[in-house]
Formats: sequence, C-alpha cells, structure tokens
Amino acid sequence: MLPRSTPAAQNLSSRSIGALLDWLGTRAVEGHSIMVVRHGHVVAEGWWTPYSADRPTLLYSVTKSFTSIAAGLVIADGLLALDDRVAGLLPAHVPGDISAQGRRLTVHHLLSMTTGHGADSLAESWEREPADLVKGFHGLHLTTEALAAFGELLLRGGRWGDRQLIPREWVELATRAHIGVPAAGDDSARGYGYQFWISEHGFYADGAFGQQCVVLPSLDLVVVLTSHNPRPAATPDAIAACLAPGIGHPDSARDDEVLADRLRRLSFPPVPGSAGPPRSGKATIVAAAESALPTGSAVHVEPADGGWRLRFDSFRTASPDPGAVEAGHGEWRESAPLGRPVVASGAWQGGTFVAELFVITTPHRVRLVVEGDTATATWSTVPLTTPDLALHLQAPLMTRPDVA
Repeated sequence: MLPRSTPAAQNLSSRSIGALLDWLGTRAVEGHSIMVVRHGHVVAEGWWTPYSADRPTLLYSVTKSFTSIAAGLVIADGLLALDDRVAGLLPAHVPGDISAQGRRLTVHHLLSMTTGHGADSLAESWEREPADLVKGFHGLHLTTEALAAFGELLLRGGRWGDRQLIPREWVELATRAHIGVPAAGDDSARGYGYQFWISEHGFYADGAFGQQCVVLPSLDLVVVLTSHNPRPAATPDAIAACLAPGIGHPDSARDDEVLADRLRRLSFPPVPGSAGPPRSGKATIVAAAESALPTGSAVHVEPADGGWRLRFDSFRTASPDPGAVEAGHGEWRESAPLGRPVVASGAWQGGTFVAELFVITTPHRVRLVVEGDTATATWSTVPLTTPDLALHLQAPLMTRPDVA
C-alpha cells in the first residue's frame, strides 16, 4: 500500500483538492473514486458509496498503458524491437490479401496508434478472428490505489524504492509525444506517446467514460479518477489548474480534517420513495433506447427482507438457475445472481417502482422502472461491449463486443 499523509504535511492546500471536487460537480461528473498522491503519499482519497476501496473496476483503455509498459519490458529483454514488422511477428494472423502498407506496419505504429485506419477497426477484427484476437486494449480491472501506484511508478521513472522495475529509458520514450493531436474543445491532449496521452503538464492514461491516471511530474502529483461520464470526466489541464495554486500553500489541520470528512461522506443516495405497497408483481420489458434487457422479457418484483428481490427471466439464457438481484430500501444491497456483483436500491414512487442497479465492477448502472404490467431497464450509458445486462453479471466477464 502507498503511505498515507495529509495535504498540509506534503505542502499542498486541502482547499485546492476541494476545488477539484467542486469542479467535477460543476461538470456533472458522476465520480466513483478519487485519489491524490503527492510526494509518494496519498493525501486525499474517497469513494462514492456503493463504490469502495477494495473493489477493482473496469478501466477500459487505461489497459493500453499497461500494455505499453509490458511491451517495453519485452523490448528491454531483446525479444522485440520497435521497428519489427507486425506481419512478421504474427504470420498466422496475416490475411492473404494484406496490402503493401499493411506489411510495412511496425510495433512503433501499433504503440503510437499510427496504423492509418480511417475508422475504428475493432468490430472487423473480432469478426475476422472471434476466438483468437490478440488482446491488450481493454478489460483490465484494478483498484483505485493499484492504479495510483502505477502512476507513482511512472512518475519515478519506473523505479520503486531501490528497485528499477521498468527501464527509465522506456518510461521516458513511452510518455513523450510521437504524434501531435488536433485540439478539440477542452481536451488536454497535446500529443500521443506509446499508449499514453501527453498533456501540457505531464501525461495520462485514459479510459472510456472517465477512467484516468494523471501524472504531473512538475507538481510531483498523481491523480486517479474513476467515474461515469459520456464525455471526458476531467482533463489534466483542469486538474492542474485546481491543484497547482495549492502547491506550497498548505492549509490548517482543521482544513485537512474538513476535506477528509467531505471525502468520507461521498455517496450516491439510495432511491427515494416508500417501501410499500408490499406486493409482488410481474411486468414485461418494453422497447426503449439503450435497454439493458430484451424487449418482451419479464421482470418480477418481490418484497424480501425489507427490500426487494428482482428476478429477470432473460437471465435464464446465461444460467439454468439464475439468482435474483437484491435491492435494498433506504440502503444499497449487494448480490451476485450470475457470479459477478451488482449493488441495488429501490423504492415505490407512487404507483411506480424504481430501482438503480450499479454494475459495481464497471462504470455503468441500469435504471429499472416498473409501471403496472410494463417496465423499462435503461443504461446510464451503454457499455462498449454489449447492452445485455446478463453478460455483464456473468463470471468470467465477457469483454468482447457482440459481433455476428
């Protein structure tokens, strides 16, 4: 574990961290966790309940940055080179009609995302080799602290204590720009390295829906944010703008305590409403955009232990004897009907039953609304792999998108 300290002890203003939390609020970012590391010490950390410190979460494309480091280790061992041609490395995966340009692609091109595709080729890749795709771009699950430790390792040039775990030369090469990136809105990206984005103040790993590990060497800071947001949740420039004024200007011990208390109280409130009427019901899922359940499938709402037991007939496609999703009233309740956890809360709002289902090892959640004999189950945003809720609750996790 990383050592713990206070902002003041590491010469950082706790109010500047509060300003970052405020900024996230103004952007309507649905935060799941945040961790700030200064001088190698965790000075601020918080999880929005029901998310928690011990729970790994899906990081989407942050995975690519770990792949970059793995490639660097293999290159350091002399088993790979940046100018090696991919077609020569993976001959069994080379189609017969590969173009001359395709044959010229090197490891450098893959790492720097400069293969020349005009559009995302992931779906086509899976269609060509659905059972044997060479992965490394998605699927990594880590705790917030593990990701912060990764950022701290990179900040120290690949050194951890007295051990050089990653060659410093590779860290420097991977985290400098190899191509420029056109300016787009408030995006911080100034360039792209080897599976790292380069910003004005440092570099960062970035995953879909707001998973970020931001390294700011000039400030001796690492900031990790996991969240749910359709657009970039935060930018390194904004993080630096909030925290940089606080460097060298520590606040009082009381200010540090106020921040720590604020971080402890981060939470998603349970679904508001009443516990009644205490009756069972069955409803049919109707067509809706971004639906998590098949149209025409049934959902059963049953009172149980001061909350509800939610049964979905469509889960039977994934298991012959699926369990139920447990939803608490006035609290969050965890269950694992198909092997992976889901945390839920529900309530009656007049004649309508509403439940929020957090697929807690991912950034995503589903809102279930039952009105009479019909129901909808919609994603806050649809996961990149599949809209089918059952597949996200299965163990092991299915990390490939639906392709024919």
